[in-house]
Amino acid sequence: MRVWATALAAAVCLQSAAAGILDVTVGPAGSAMLSVNGVKWLRTDDAGIYTQGSMRLASGGGLVPGDVSRSAGVDAYGSFNRTAQQWTIKATGESFSTAVRDYTPDADVVVFEQVRRSASG
Repeated sequence: MRVWATALAAAVCLQSAAAGILDVTVGPAGSAMLSVNGVKWLRTDDAGIYTQGSMRLASGGGLVPGDVSRSAGVDAYGSFNRTAQQWTIKATGESFSTAVRDYTPDADVVVFEQVRRSASG
């Protein structure tokens, strides 16, 4: 069995004289709220993935939520807290994960990622 993985990551990096202009709050089911200078800027409520010509959304029943995990680590950006949510695409049985890596307050960096895995014989 071969496992293929595709990854999409978006990083939000802001440089400032004073740290702390970014703030991220991650909910128990992996949702996130990103604020810039105290103003709500981005909210991730509904997970979704485009596959087989259709958009599959958690709110529409197209995605089945799985485990949520939390971990800490260090990489080139610095120390971070990571919250990941596992998902299964109901129509295909394929799985993918979404995650938020939060480097605040040490660095004004937040990374959103999505990794899709599929198996083929």
